[in-house]
Amino acid sequence: MRIDRDIGALYSADAAASGARPDLLILEKGLWSPSLAAAFATPAWSIDLVETLPLPKGHHWMFARSDSQDPTGHDPPLDETGLGALRAAAGLEAPARGNVRCTWWIRPYNRRTSSNGDAKFFDRIAEGGEGLRPVTRALLDAIRGLQTATADAGGSLLVEQITIVLAKDASAPLATLTPRLHADEYYGRRETAIAALLERGWSPWGGAMFLPTLRMSDLGCAGPVGLDELDAVAAGAPVLVPGTGDVLLYDGMIGPDGQVDRRLGTPHISADVAGRSARLVVLMRHMSPPVHSGQA
Repeated sequence: MRIDRDIGALYSADAAASGARPDLLILEKGLWSPSLAAAFATPAWSIDLVETLPLPKGHHWMFARSDSQDPTGHDPPLDETGLGALRAAAGLEAPARGNVRCTWWIRPYNRRTSSNGDAKFFDRIAEGGEGLRPVTRALLDAIRGLQTATADAGGSLLVEQITIVLAKDASAPLATLTPRLHADEYYGRRETAIAALLERGWSPWGGAMFLPTLRMSDLGCAGPVGLDELDAVAAGAPVLVPGTGDVLLYDGMIGPDGQVDRRLGTPHISADVAGRSARLVVLMRHMSPPVHSGQA
């Protein structure tokens, strides 16, 4: 594992490793700023974001509540009823009620040639936005700054989805992202990047927990592994809990032949707990500079 605040230094460390490259690259506070820190100090951030982030034509926030998830797996667009549930889950004016997930799907995982989510995409959104609330402006600035720094170092980042997870109600089931331990099956070497922005006072275990020294093939699990079973499955292996705004670059399970290989990829799991979590997730497709992108 390698941690740095300079993505160019992370690329250099990755390229210099011979046979024992870092399991994870962590760009410390790579998607963070004083403005984001101020915005995530209050529960209004989620409402401000969905109300003022100017989504392109045809794009929607997709909404799921813990007690009404679509059995087909397709969440409906956020409507006024959903917005009311989002407000209740945020706990703006009373103790939080209900747990929800709200996702802007920018590009499908498997549509690798789409330019949605690239720097020009977010430039257009930022330029067309009027009356943005501070959290929206701060998020757009942070994404564009991260993409620019990555491009300057020779890599690229495309945002694939942005998800709000609110789980402040201990009496309601979760509506989280990935409640089971897994490695990403749509990504290859160093192609996954993720960051979680945590509301102050919530999400004590971060956005996700990683087992950087293990692979799914090492675990020998008979069935799905939830957060409660993580320590037993890890069996003493390191468990990484990233900080708010840290950007993690890691491997998926796609090998050089384009096939899924359980001996590849970094296992991880959403760290949300009912009654304890409130966060924003930014999932990205990452490409290292060409000199660093060959398979190990």
